[in-house]
Amino acid sequence: MKKSIELVIPLFNEYECIDELVNRLENVVSELNKLELKTKIIFVDDGSEENFKQILSSYSKKSPHIEVLNLTRNFGHQAALRAGIDSTSSDAVVMLDGDLQDPPELIIDMVSKWKGGADCVSGVRNLRKKESYFKKITANVFYRIFDRNSDFKSTRNSGDFKLISKWMVDEIKIVTEHNLYLRGFIDWLGGINEKVFYDRDERFGGERRYKYRQSYKVAINGLVSLSDFFPKILNRIFIFSTIGIIFIISWIIITYLLFPDNLVQGWSSLIMTILLVLILQSSSFIFLSYYIKKILDQTSGRKNYQTKK
Repeated sequence: MKKSIELVIPLFNEYECIDELVNRLENVVSELNKLELKTKIIFVDDGSEENFKQILSSYSKKSPHIEVLNLTRNFGHQAALRAGIDSTSSDAVVMLDGDLQDPPELIIDMVSKWKGGADCVSGVRNLRKKESYFKKITANVFYRIFDRNSDFKSTRNSGDFKLISKWMVDEIKIVTEHNLYLRGFIDWLGGINEKVFYDRDERFGGERRYKYRQSYKVAINGLVSLSDFFPKILNRIFIFSTIGIIFIISWIIITYLLFPDNLVQGWSSLIMTILLVLILQSSSFIFLSYYIKKILDQTSGRKNYQTKK
């Protein structure tokens, strides 16, 4: 039986990229057809303008293997990816951004490794053209923190450009977590993981859609969902606070025994103790707030996207 593969591509007003993207995807589809793979392209419209929706609609009418999934508003990149994955039914799914920074032609190599037995094939960046030092440094810091505080290793220098097999897709569909950290969850699933390396291009056109604020939200979500970073930080604060309190108490006792005249009775020890307790309590409330929010998302019963027929 002929195997199938679906390409999930979130889009948000990608006017400058869409024509080139479709042309290059058509070439990829032709190559996949030679490999006897039934291919579908799913454009997930993440609340774009009406003009862009019409462009996508015209492409879906022209091409039998292009399908458009319309979200009712802009839910964000990760939610759009999840919406696309939830709509698939193929033997493998490829996640790809629509700005052409990740070359669609690399899908051929991914499929080759998948047919060779890989469960997941990740696109790993050798070079990131015109990416700021701030972005590179913060990404490196995030992965260091994440790996040190989780029980599995994440795929470094790899975003959402991946091929995942059907069983992984099925596991993702089962999870009801609000705003699932997809790339982390895929690494957590394990299996046979392969990599394809490439130099990441600049955007083909237009302005950057994925802002630093969104990257921050994804990073925090990943740390809360799949790592023990915040509980470990809380434990360390508790340990250091306890050591500090013991040191202060020791200092007060020694001063009281050796230099009783230099000690203002009750004032210094009371103030310092209160400050340390306040610091500990404030830190605890900050970290607990993340988990309370996560519990709220989990128990609200809401999806993190909504589709329109």
